[in-house]
Amino acid sequence: MLVIGWLTNETTPEDYTDVETVVMLLAVILNVLGALVPAVSHTLETMWYVGWFTVFLNGAAFYLIAYK
Repeated sequence: MLVIGWLTNETTPEDYTDVETVVMLLAVILNVLGALVPAVSHTLETMWYVGWFTVFLNGAAFYLIAYK
């Protein structure tokens, strides 16, 4: 979902600061790893603070993609 939004929102990489780009890339990478790597998926499920970090990171990335 984040990748599709990022590709279709008609912004260029120059529109984002370095920190915003890192936030979006971290969200995409963590989502892909959580879906494909069992150890990462288990960590997200068992360690609540890592799961909440992922939720906040996804929220920040969605905000940047949708409203920036």
